[in-house]
Amino acid sequence: MKNYLAIILALSTSLTALAGEYKSIEEGLKNPTDVTVLDLSFSDQIFIDDGIYQFEYLETIILRWNRNLNLDNTFTKLSKIANLKTIDLSWCYFSKIPETIELLKQIETLKLSNNKLLSIHENIQYMESLKSLELDKNPYIQYENLFEHLAKIKTLEEINLSYNYLRDVPANIELITSLKHIDLSGNAIVSFEKSIKNLKQLVSIRLDRNFQLAQDTLFDQLIELANLQYLSLRNCGLSNINDKICKIQQLKSLKLNGNPIENIPKNIGNLKYLRHLDLGYNFELSAQNKLKKIPASIGNLSQLEYLNIKGASIKRLPNSFVKLESLRYLNLELNSLEDFPKQLEALTKLQILELSYNQINKIPDYIGKLTDLKQFRLNGTFRYHADLKVKALPESIGNCRDLIVLELNDNVIEKLPHTIGQLHNLKILKIRNNLLGALPNTLAECKKLEVMDVSANEIKALPTNLSNLKAIKHLNINFNTQLNFNKDYYTIAKLKQLETLDISKNYVEKVILDKLTKELPDTKIHFVSLEYFMNLRPPNHMIKLLNDQYEEELKRQ
Repeated sequence: MKNYLAIILALSTSLTALAGEYKSIEEGLKNPTDVTVLDLSFSDQIFIDDGIYQFEYLETIILRWNRNLNLDNTFTKLSKIANLKTIDLSWCYFSKIPETIELLKQIETLKLSNNKLLSIHENIQYMESLKSLELDKNPYIQYENLFEHLAKIKTLEEINLSYNYLRDVPANIELITSLKHIDLSGNAIVSFEKSIKNLKQLVSIRLDRNFQLAQDTLFDQLIELANLQYLSLRNCGLSNINDKICKIQQLKSLKLNGNPIENIPKNIGNLKYLRHLDLGYNFELSAQNKLKKIPASIGNLSQLEYLNIKGASIKRLPNSFVKLESLRYLNLELNSLEDFPKQLEALTKLQILELSYNQINKIPDYIGKLTDLKQFRLNGTFRYHADLKVKALPESIGNCRDLIVLELNDNVIEKLPHTIGQLHNLKILKIRNNLLGALPNTLAECKKLEVMDVSANEIKALPTNLSNLKAIKHLNINFNTQLNFNKDYYTIAKLKQLETLDISKNYVEKVILDKLTKELPDTKIHFVSLEYFMNLRPPNHMIKLLNDQYEEELKRQ
């Protein structure tokens, strides 16, 4: 949900890719020149039908979970399809790859993941176009001579050996001097053989989930790799990051998220080419790291564009933070920030800012200077006292005209500024569980708004011009018990394009509910009576009422 726009883009991309994808040879033969991807997974293939020869533009064939597949027949037929580049034989439980693999001279990507491979015939060396080889989750494979054969493939750039129970990386991996990318995640590696320094072309290496890494010797070897730009050490159980990592000075991406980090090197600023730095917490274990302080040298990372420090214990940022002028993504969720960091005023290229679940109670006027912002989240925490929650949204928010996502849930905001109507690109607005008494009429000027959640507030009436929001698909106004649906019905009924409408926990007469159901036949309407929920945990406006009553009682005493 947080990466809403990226999801939409991915969906549209996948739909485009599906245009040439077929699930059977018979189906593909109806439009043979349209077939670019053929997915025969779970089809119980033994011999591939000769009809496959009709697919002259076939680029990818997926043969997962075909355990009885005759590989000699398969390789012979696939070798005759000139445009074929990718073969996926994952999850087939093969124990060996036969000598006919030499026929696949046009193949660039070979996926053999999740098999029971013991050996791959030496003729793999004749796959003269092979660029990427996936051997992950094959724990029984014999590497003794394999790397010697792979070394003869001068095009091989990428190899995946993750989750293979490796304790050591075989020394002869140094022979594959063309390698640029290695994935060794999910093993039990302590360190590399010193020979890895001979992989001069290596650009990226993933070592995630290797819990016994010896940082000192590991970094000594990585320092020798002059082209290494991407290093991933996620979820390795690292609490202290060795200073030597700062000597891999050509790094552009460093991923250390998921580790129980207590400190990072003071010289982190030496990584002057770094663009991506991830120090986030362990999502799977929901465990925050113990990082309390960011070194001042971080200000030297002038090219840094992405910084994730989610789930630490940071109370304040160093003054040098103002020098991170290239920063576009900043995640400081789940920290101990007591104030909106003043250093952010200088970071005018920020596009995504995540500050939720801290103890920030004020959004400063200079938020309006961050005019490139596309996503801004500062959700509160239910258990915190009102003094530790945001009370107002400044009028300067209207200057953030590129804003697409605005989330301020679980705060104590009583009023939205009229300038919110200037956010003409806004698509998602979530201000659930606040103290809003009304919505500004200018909200109707947010013509691109698709999702609005203002549930659990004190809204007394909906603006009549809210019906002008022709793009809105999802509207949540539940638990606004002062709404008069006898009047607001007319506004809601005009929103014919609604896909979902949540009016639960309100006073809605059955006749009004029936009329809405009739007027909005394509809308899924959620309604559960208010009485059912009153015994559950109340929202902010109910808590405020109880607190006011308690304070009044104290005064009388």
